[in-house]
Amino acid sequence: MKNNSNAFCVMVLLLLIPGGSIAHAGVPNFQGLGDLPGGPFKSEAYDVSADGMTVVGSSWTLPGSKSAFRWTAIEGLVDLGGDTTRASAVSADGSHIVGTMYISYVVDDRQYSHYEAFLWTNSSGAVGLRDLPMEDNDPRSHARAVSALGDVVVGIFDTAQSVAYGSEAFRWRSGSDMVGLGDFPGKDFWSASRGVSADGTVIVGFGMNSTGYEAFRWTETDGMVGLGDFDGGEHYSLANGISGDGSTIVGFGYPGTDTRAFRWTKGDGMVDLGDPLGVLFDYHAYDASYDGTVIVGSVQDGPYEAVTAFVWDADHGIRSLQVLLENDCGLDLTGWTLTSARGVSDDGKTIVGYGINPDGNTEAWVATVPEPATLGMLALGGLAVLRRRRRC
Repeated sequence: MKNNSNAFCVMVLLLLIPGGSIAHAGVPNFQGLGDLPGGPFKSEAYDVSADGMTVVGSSWTLPGSKSAFRWTAIEGLVDLGGDTTRASAVSADGSHIVGTMYISYVVDDRQYSHYEAFLWTNSSGAVGLRDLPMEDNDPRSHARAVSALGDVVVGIFDTAQSVAYGSEAFRWRSGSDMVGLGDFPGKDFWSASRGVSADGTVIVGFGMNSTGYEAFRWTETDGMVGLGDFDGGEHYSLANGISGDGSTIVGFGYPGTDTRAFRWTKGDGMVDLGDPLGVLFDYHAYDASYDGTVIVGSVQDGPYEAVTAFVWDADHGIRSLQVLLENDCGLDLTGWTLTSARGVSDDGKTIVGYGINPDGNTEAWVATVPEPATLGMLALGGLAVLRRRRRC
């Protein structure tokens, strides 16, 4: 009866809300996003707009190749077209999307091809951002985050300053060229930017210093400032994202045998989010709500294989997102395994990521986890059942 009641509630609310967008319905919801046609069934979501309405990611369209996508409740999954391969981030209202595209070109009768950061809008489509010059005329860049208005893009590009190998964090601003942010002194030239605040003034990522990799916070005034790392283990910390207000940085570090997700603020420094799930795996935090009160990520088996999506808040700590949706929100996720949560809306209620669907394929998904107070406001007739939900 629990699942039947939930389905009834969703159906009624879709009739009450313009556009029928479940993201605005204020009830618990989970939905697989499908995939683009043409290749093996596989899709992954990496970010969601601040308003929770637009999801971006990648879907495989041919064996060995993939395309960037944009998803909304009205349009469904849409290929961004061109040679885009991955959509990494989206602006606050969903109008600007950034990621990576694969392009080919000819210089002096020589054929080149490489990955290049792009900015997509509905009017212009995907446009490659200008790379910094390379000695071999073969630059490569990847956009990883975008500001709320879409006027600041950050990411990573291969740099000619590295003797053996390496890359450099970059910032691109509308009307300006791409600018490198430098690196830490003491070792190989290497840095990468992964996140940017809503106003575009604070950039986070990681670089290589004399003792290892270290997360950084960059501003125009202070430049690249290291955030330190956990005590114990090797010197190793990476920042993956930042809250919209710029107050909270999230990522992971290495205190000993396994990596741990962290939350960094100016007041508390780098705080280990712990291992409440009791697993001998790694924790990676990827994104935070606007004020940093909700954090999402994944528990990983090694550096690449995600096994469990998690959500964190100060009251509950780290929780399995799947357990929260099934046990506390009363949703039926039979056959699903939610492996990684990669993005969260400004209010912390809409979460996106990817997992294994009932057919055994990797599929992007979007979930809505409203506050209990929101549920009480929706108690209209048949919706009264929502009042009895537990702490979803």
